[in-house]
Amino acid sequence: MSSWIWGTDDTVDQANLVVQSLQSELDERQTTIEVLERALRREKQQHLQDLQDEVEELRQRRQALAREMMEIDVLLASKEAFLNGSLDKKPRSTKKAKARETPSPPEPEPVPSPAYVELQSEQVDEPQEEAAIVPIPCNPELTKVREVDPSTAFIIQRSNNANTVVYKGNVVKDSLDSKAPLHIYWIMYALQGPPYPTEELNMIERNTAYGASCTSIGDNQFEVALASLKDRSIILFFDGTIVRAKTVINGQRDVYLERVYVQSTTSWGLPKVEYVEIFGFDPATKEIVYEKKLP
Repeated sequence: MSSWIWGTDDTVDQANLVVQSLQSELDERQTTIEVLERALRREKQQHLQDLQDEVEELRQRRQALAREMMEIDVLLASKEAFLNGSLDKKPRSTKKAKARETPSPPEPEPVPSPAYVELQSEQVDEPQEEAAIVPIPCNPELTKVREVDPSTAFIIQRSNNANTVVYKGNVVKDSLDSKAPLHIYWIMYALQGPPYPTEELNMIERNTAYGASCTSIGDNQFEVALASLKDRSIILFFDGTIVRAKTVINGQRDVYLERVYVQSTTSWGLPKVEYVEIFGFDPATKEIVYEKKLP
């Protein structure tokens, strides 16, 4: 059969085959395009996710570097203070002693009558009231930490956030552990709580501002060399109730160290220590002791 348009039937069949072949090729190319588009979208999403991860990592590194720089400033300040000698001690104001008057000879006491003596011997002695015990003061920030960890001796805090470095005595059977008397760690008060998470010191923190070494000096007492306060000796001991840290604050010896506060600012994008405050109290006078150190 023939057609005046298409010619013979063979010609029509050949044309149909060509059309089918072209359509198949178009379908295949369309499928390839869709696959490539999906792959491109996935690659774009992955690239965006990688960029977000890199940005977050850079932010964390910047925070870590800022904290490390602040710790280095604290360590540098302590070393400079050690090299330059101890800070000038504030002179204590002394009260003028009153002139003692020559005591007059005591008057002879009257001799009690026998009846009075007999009456006094019959009376039962009433118990005398004991002298009121003056409570030992405690820094409010240290009190807050001791509510979480009662074995805390003292703490270090900074102005940039509420996270606190805890210096805890390891008490075993009413005495400090001779092998590991001191444990140092973070309470992350800047994070969500309570309970607030805790973290151990990293390698840089242990070797710079927050690290410490302990040496036994006998009688279950340990001398602590604190990296941030190398200009003074600290004695760690357990008094049977609380772990204490005894040191020198503002020239006063044998006072209890409770809190160290580091005030810092930012200079050219880097942290810089402005001053360090040291808080404690004198167990003999029950008075608060304070010292401010400048870099």
